[in-house]
Amino acid sequence: MTSGVYVITNAVTGDQYVGASGKVELRARTHRTALMRGAHCNKRLQAAWEQYGAANFTLKLVEPIELIGSDVADQETLKASEKRWIDDVRPTYNYLRHVQRAAEVGLDLWGTQIVETPALAADTG
Repeated sequence: MTSGVYVITNAVTGDQYVGASGKVELRARTHRTALMRGAHCNKRLQAAWEQYGAANFTLKLVEPIELIGSDVADQETLKASEKRWIDDVRPTYNYLRHVQRAAEVGLDLWGTQIVETPALAADTG
């Protein structure tokens, strides 16, 4: 199985979803099955799938990652790579939903409490 970061792209709108998995092929099948059943947990992606059809979506591995076999270290590696891609790409199907929800409760994208230091607060003026 391939490990790494993948991107699901809507060919009509260009909107994207970024994810990471230790088993990308299995995760791709899981996404597709949920979308085909109308049961994907990402409601925006599900709505777009229903509107534009399966033929207009692709899943591409964008960053293969060789895992070392340690569950904790591997998850941290995948999480860091996925976060970097999300920060860079700002994919519509996952980025906006997570950032908005996290910001409402004072968390970053990964659920870490945001602590504003006086120096940072002063810079935002």
